[in-house]
Amino acid sequence: GKNAGLTLTDGSENVLIGADTMNAVTGNGACTIVGVAAGKVNNVNGTTAMGWHALNALTTSAGNTAVGYKAAQKVTTGNDNTVLGYNAMQNATTGEYTVAIGSQAGYTFTTGDGCVFVGFNAGYATTTCQNNVLIGQSAGDSVTTATSCTFIGMNAGQACTTDNNSTCVGRNAGNAMTGQRNTLLGYYAGSNIVQGTKNTIVGHNAASKVDATNQHVFGHDCTSVGDTTMTLGAETNTCSISLDGSDTSWAAASDIRLKDNVEDSLAGLDFINELRPITYKWKAKKDVPQDMDEYEDLD
Repeated sequence: GKNAGLTLTDGSENVLIGADTMNAVTGNGACTIVGVAAGKVNNVNGTTAMGWHALNALTTSAGNTAVGYKAAQKVTTGNDNTVLGYNAMQNATTGEYTVAIGSQAGYTFTTGDGCVFVGFNAGYATTTCQNNVLIGQSAGDSVTTATSCTFIGMNAGQACTTDNNSTCVGRNAGNAMTGQRNTLLGYYAGSNIVQGTKNTIVGHNAASKVDATNQHVFGHDCTSVGDTTMTLGAETNTCSISLDGSDTSWAAASDIRLKDNVEDSLAGLDFINELRPITYKWKAKKDVPQDMDEYEDLD
């Protein structure tokens, strides 16, 4: 193409196709550059840039691959990035070991390392972050500076912006969540959580309270009974237990519609006399062992 490799004076095993490809470059090797004004870079051995202005600003890094219109257009430094798609990672300037695949994946991402954006608009609003994995259409597309999050599935973790260390797997899992340290697994799992933290929700449409804390729910369409509890079951057939030390056994839902041969118990006074009713008071917060984190909010 016109002016392809015009100033190239040193380097070997390069493939240049398109007007102005590598036309401001003096030395590169083993590069494949295809597209108008693609790969106008120096000292970036082992680089592949394909598409209009792909990797147009790269200066001193190696091992990068960018394919698509304006893919990684503004990246200046950073090794071993893989970018594929229309406008994918268009605004990134620095960063390493990041993967962006899909139209506008990681579109506003500027700086950060070790992130994965896969899918249309995945991680679209991310600006600076570390070690996020966002896979699926619009997965984590509101994330700005949150780190160490894993959102997999269409709209998974869609509302999360700055909160860290959450995992949402499944379509719309945690799609309204803004709290941190949540683990949500399943179709629409935890989709009603907003500012909740430290919750574990597993199952199709499994749910907790809106601002839940330490709620652990397992089962399809199962709903938590409250903070610092564990609930198991399916729909309304559930059992639960408090995790604050107040319960010694599970409480199970009871439905007469599911029972047959209902009769009065034959247990009499002898059974009653064996029971040991007790009364007690909770310890004051200052008297609770310091290693019992679940009591941190106890008054």
